[in-house]
Amino acid sequence: MKAVYFAAAACFGTVYAIYPSVFGAVLMLLLIGWTCLRKQVTAALLVVSGFMIFFCWADFYEENNKTKLTQGEIQFRGVLKDEPAVDGDAVKVRVIHSSGEVLAMTYNAENQADRDRWKTLYGGTGCTFKGVLQMPKHAVNPDGFDYSEYLSHYRIHWVFKAAEAAGCSEKKGLLSVLHHLRMMGSSRVQELFPDSSSGLVQALLFGERTQMDEDLLESYQSLGTIHLLAISGMQVGLLAAFLWTVFLRLGLTHEKARLFLLIILPSYGVLTGESESVMRAVYMAELLLLFKIFRIPAHPMHILIGTLLFMLLTNPLQLFQPGFQLTFLVTAALILSSPVLQALGMMKKAFLISIISQASSLPVIYYSFYALSLGSFAVNLIYVPLFSFIIFPLSMAAFLLSFLQWGLADFTASFFSRIILSLDKMTLYLASRDPFMLVLGKPGTLLEAMTAGCVIFLLASFEMPLKGMKKLLPYVLLGSLLILKLCQPYLSPSGKITFIDIGQGDSILIELPWRKGVFLIDTGGRAVFGKKEQWRERKNTFSLAKDVTMPLLRSKGITKLNGLFLTHGDMDHTGEAEALMENMSIEKLYIPKGFIKDESDRDIIQKAEEMKMEIIALQDGDKLNLGEQPFYVLSPGEKAETKNDGSLVLYTVIGGKSWLFTGDLEKLGEQKLLQHYPELHADYLKAGHHGSKGSSSEEFLDRLRPEAAIISAGENNRYHHPHTETLKRLEDRSIKVYRTDKMGAIQYQFTGKDGTFAVHPPYDEVSRKDSTKAD
Repeated sequence: MKAVYFAAAACFGTVYAIYPSVFGAVLMLLLIGWTCLRKQVTAALLVVSGFMIFFCWADFYEENNKTKLTQGEIQFRGVLKDEPAVDGDAVKVRVIHSSGEVLAMTYNAENQADRDRWKTLYGGTGCTFKGVLQMPKHAVNPDGFDYSEYLSHYRIHWVFKAAEAAGCSEKKGLLSVLHHLRMMGSSRVQELFPDSSSGLVQALLFGERTQMDEDLLESYQSLGTIHLLAISGMQVGLLAAFLWTVFLRLGLTHEKARLFLLIILPSYGVLTGESESVMRAVYMAELLLLFKIFRIPAHPMHILIGTLLFMLLTNPLQLFQPGFQLTFLVTAALILSSPVLQALGMMKKAFLISIISQASSLPVIYYSFYALSLGSFAVNLIYVPLFSFIIFPLSMAAFLLSFLQWGLADFTASFFSRIILSLDKMTLYLASRDPFMLVLGKPGTLLEAMTAGCVIFLLASFEMPLKGMKKLLPYVLLGSLLILKLCQPYLSPSGKITFIDIGQGDSILIELPWRKGVFLIDTGGRAVFGKKEQWRERKNTFSLAKDVTMPLLRSKGITKLNGLFLTHGDMDHTGEAEALMENMSIEKLYIPKGFIKDESDRDIIQKAEEMKMEIIALQDGDKLNLGEQPFYVLSPGEKAETKNDGSLVLYTVIGGKSWLFTGDLEKLGEQKLLQHYPELHADYLKAGHHGSKGSSSEEFLDRLRPEAAIISAGENNRYHHPHTETLKRLEDRSIKVYRTDKMGAIQYQFTGKDGTFAVHPPYDEVSRKDSTKAD
């Protein structure tokens, strides 16, 4: 099918225009060479033309993907692009600026009435906004989520922190009516269904997942069933079939019925949130209807390719979103496999569809989420028919009945909610105990390409005349690649020390060579000031452990910590300890002697005991051999006067350099440390107490003579860390300073006695890569 060559080349051209690389050029040349070797002149011309057309278009699109606004305070008349997502006192929504630019708006409701007002607003509502424009952050940790890049793919360049939204009024037009209907439908669902099931129903009927529990969403994702919560071809097909039947029963001709569907289906896309999957299905249905109206014969693959090219023309940057990739790859795989599927019985067909869907999505899931659930295909065998024939029809039935007979609808919703409650429990249970979950870490470009090649071979093997053991060849090749990736850390002579950017706090990840040990010093944490009013409580709260530390560990293929060190009991060092214990296997907990000072410290120890962790209290003079790497405990010694001066202080030599990790040690603690160890020297110092003026004293720095100091602090933190006095002391001694608040995560990678520092800056104006070779 020659159109496939054009589509593949169009994708290559788009990728190469945005992210040019030698590897991409080689792949493109291989595709051209393949068509030439097979003497397919037409195919070769399609490849070249597809590449050039979409390369030029994507390059032009990216060149014009710029902002005309400037950072700072702003006031303007704007329009809500969609319905606000309200969670407690937090409001998030996209706003169209008067210049036409789209902004990612955040707002904190002043009171409950203000919060409730936002729930009544919808896309198309115009308001006068006041607030501040801020640049969205790039990824501040290795392989972290790049919010700035994500927004730019949708032509959004600013985060707008709104302080006021007044004078809101409805904007007339079809889009506003559709958004109003969507808002009313979501409100109807919340009114009809209990909180335990309303979030899932909103996801199924209106493509709105913001009301779903975050842990439940993560469970669907880890099980490989998140696609069931996305409105896609199934719902669009059911709607089209239903309306087709209604139109014919009303006496309309086939031609008129198709015209009505042509008009109605795009409206359904707006009503359900305009996600990649639903718009792909809508556009495919639209193309099919057009071909039928003009009596043009078309293969389903031609319809899919036409949809792909149209969506790339509207926004080529969509190609880099996992949802976009998944909806097209899975659909293409199922279309290409249709000759094989048609010859099978119902059970065999369902089994093979699950394998094809999971296999075709594997490269995207692997690259995007760094993990695979080998049991997901079995789970999908249960969940797909459950959602298709029970969950979705029941939720739709209860919703529609609410407009006819509230009592019957209420009974149906109540019955349905019991099913959902059981389903939620099963989903959370399966996700938490999935023995087939492989956390592989982020693959390199070559490994990802090889994985994709193996998947293509596997899918093609269904139509190949392979017999006997040869049928297992694609599975063996794919399995070998995954096993190789799992073994990779154990074959690497390199190690890393990463000062994670977790805002105002400390968290340091140490990875020893040959994966002989993985250790974390402190977890970071956010201070909570007073109890919030109930209406302000948010369903989905930000967690450093779940949203920062766990994704970082997953990207590195880390599933277990050999040890967790907690230097002292302050919230910005231990606040995420319990969450980390619940979500990560940890062998040992190391704490300073006399760690328990208050109830929160006692809770951490209790959680560690519940998780069957070995708890080891350390003091001055102790020595640890961790994965053949010696760590020396220099503090605490005698009873400290403050929590900070009672910090656990560790000394070690890694990568040919001596390191001193000081927790929140302050001047008095530093003096005691020098009294006990008068010859103490460290090449690299983790500056105490986030660069506070009460730490890193002149005497301490003069005695240590460090080459560099690493300061872990939050951007624009309320304590103004690091203090100017501390930075001046470091500068006067020509000590290189690395700061997480300015440079993002600080990473030291070493092999033997050689190492290199690298940083991950959060903003464009900071140099993207600042590397210093260690002597």
